[in-house]
Amino acid sequence: MSEPRDSGKTRLCASCRALNGADFDRCIRCGSRLDQAPQPPAERLRVHVGGEGLWATKGIVGFTLLIYALQIMAMTGHGAKPDPLQLLFSGGSARELLRFGALIIEPDRAAAAPFRLLSAVFVHVGLLHVGMNMLGLSNLGRIAEPAVGSARLLVAYVVTGVAGFATSVAWAAAGGMHGAITAGASGAVFGVMGVILGWMLRRRDPRWKQFAVQAVFYSVIFGFAMNASHSGIQVNNSAHIGGLACGTLFGLVYAGRRAQTDLWANVAAGISIAACAASLLLS
Repeated sequence: MSEPRDSGKTRLCASCRALNGADFDRCIRCGSRLDQAPQPPAERLRVHVGGEGLWATKGIVGFTLLIYALQIMAMTGHGAKPDPLQLLFSGGSARELLRFGALIIEPDRAAAAPFRLLSAVFVHVGLLHVGMNMLGLSNLGRIAEPAVGSARLLVAYVVTGVAGFATSVAWAAAGGMHGAITAGASGAVFGVMGVILGWMLRRRDPRWKQFAVQAVFYSVIFGFAMNASHSGIQVNNSAHIGGLACGTLFGLVYAGRRAQTDLWANVAAGISIAACAASLLLS
């Protein structure tokens, strides 16, 4: 496919390759001046990374599945052969879960190893657990990422995941669920849900009520119902609520007028990626 050229009716941005009107002074996508030479690498940090390619969503899903594949390798090492039900509902023994980065919901332990508030986002307890979370993220990412951009979504995902587990620890300190091992991306997935909700609220999208009832209310109610059913599956509702609340704040901010550059978002996304890797290595 041939590359579009500047034909006089349009102007090609040297930084992000977006087409602009002939009378535009700045690029409508990245805000760069159209009469300047291609930007050096340092200036490219300012460019807005559009979310149409879903790079953040794909990267998060791929990284999370990689971590779970390593969990399976640990479960099946030394000739061990877990049965299919174990693979479906287990991410390994308590020792193995903690080795990969799971969190014990105790204020003292969380304070001693705060990196687990992030590493636990990428650890899952069974194929069903990781499959449901990544399917939910994929569906929500298709809505959220094109709206806010890849860097912003990545930052929101990481911060809301941490906020969800921090809420769990705070709830334990107040007398809630205490001493249990918790892990999973659901708090961060609820964070992405909150981003969409906050975006709709600030943009006064009339669909926000329907989205809140169908996607948020029923999901939270399902978690409480699972815990009340004594099915043996404990859903970390405090992490869901914490991630959702934090994500809604991100959505409200993101829906405002976007700055001319995305320097802060791109730098924060880079720090988030480094923090994710570091938290898992520390575990």
